[in-house]
Amino acid sequence: MSVHQRGTSIIATVGPAVEDPQKLDRLIAAGASVLRINLSHGDRASHDAWVDRIRAAEDRSGRALGILADLPGPKLRLTGLEHGPRSLQTGEPVSLGEGQGDCDLHVTIPGLLSALSPGHRVLIDDGAVRLLVESVDSGVASCRVMTAGEVSQGKGVNLPDSEPPLQVPTDSDLEQANWAAQRGVDFLGQSFVGRAEELKTLRAALPGSTTDPIIVAKIERPVAVEHLESIVREADAVMVARGDLGVEMEIATVPMVQRQILEVTRRMGRPCIVATQMLQSMIESPSPTRAEAGDVATAITEGADAVMLSGETSVGQWPDLAVSTMARIAEVTETHLRPESSFPQEEGIEPPVAALCEATWSTIVRLQADGLLCRSRHGLWATRLSRARLGIPILAVTDQQTAARRMSLLRDVIPLVLEDMPPPNCEHPCFGIDLDRIRSMLRLEDSCTLIETGAGSGDAAHPALHLAVRTLSGS
Repeated sequence: MSVHQRGTSIIATVGPAVEDPQKLDRLIAAGASVLRINLSHGDRASHDAWVDRIRAAEDRSGRALGILADLPGPKLRLTGLEHGPRSLQTGEPVSLGEGQGDCDLHVTIPGLLSALSPGHRVLIDDGAVRLLVESVDSGVASCRVMTAGEVSQGKGVNLPDSEPPLQVPTDSDLEQANWAAQRGVDFLGQSFVGRAEELKTLRAALPGSTTDPIIVAKIERPVAVEHLESIVREADAVMVARGDLGVEMEIATVPMVQRQILEVTRRMGRPCIVATQMLQSMIESPSPTRAEAGDVATAITEGADAVMLSGETSVGQWPDLAVSTMARIAEVTETHLRPESSFPQEEGIEPPVAALCEATWSTIVRLQADGLLCRSRHGLWATRLSRARLGIPILAVTDQQTAARRMSLLRDVIPLVLEDMPPPNCEHPCFGIDLDRIRSMLRLEDSCTLIETGAGSGDAAHPALHLAVRTLSGS
């Protein structure tokens, strides 16, 4: 039998809280499988240092760890407050302008205020301060304060009722994307995606190598939800970035939008990450709220491949505890999930390949297998089987470190790098891997049924399946 092993991947954002190597090691030991670098903070030297720290920690852990680098995208922020914050009172008139001038407040990106009309909202600092546009003339928006508060230099600005002409990706994004490719970053998150063409621009700017980062489309604008299917089709993976999404859209709609995104990504065969404020209270508290625990469980139940921690691990007081808490919530949640009643169909997959995947799924379900040993050199086979939500651990064997790191994002998948890749239809049971090692990695105990699968000896025109059933006796 198999002792349940958490299948949901956990992404942990790095920062000052885990800069010490020992703290980073504890974060990984607690269950983080992908580490996120937020490129909105720090400079090139600090980003380089984080890549070096993570790769050194990967060597110490003996596990393949993915690195996700988040591109900042176009940041609309307040300027003109260099001399200190300003307190705004309800009902007070405020002028909002571009660049320098006699206006009360200014924004960083020229041309955006032209998208405003009377009745539109301007949200500052994630909506803590709210303005209502009364008129727009010559690049100046005359507003009225609807929600009072203090504003300061660099605070973020959202325009939820308009579609400002944002440049995505920005020139800085493209520069940082090339840096990420050169440093061997595994996943590249593009912020503020609105249309699929923006992802094509990002992809075209990369070197074009098989080791280029996986592109993750961050869904955080209403326009992205409107063009969701085309964006998902162009992306390699998707993130439900609920921070700006919850500001740009009515907050009550965000849970249903999250479910919609997860349904589309499952159908289209793209891994999906749910992010933002999942265990927010653990920045300062050693335990989450009940609502936060439920939030994590809901994302997992709805099919997320990964759940992400931000401030909880980058600046929080309990970074490794936040990861272990999330891991425990995931583990308990997964034990109560019902297995899929049919193999999920995926758009764009050739019928013979889909049939071979379904044959593997059917064998696992019929025999109630305890584990799956998968030959997946480039990660494609593991990706397809991960989508089936088999509820059992998938040990994916590859000889490519890059592929193993990318598979660290996939639900239920445990990547294993071997120096010599077993050939198709390998004569040795379990590809010649030591059975004790398999038992340990998959947490198999007593007598159990192990399915061994992978691409067979066929070619692209005539795909074949290697499929074997192994009964492992108790030790």
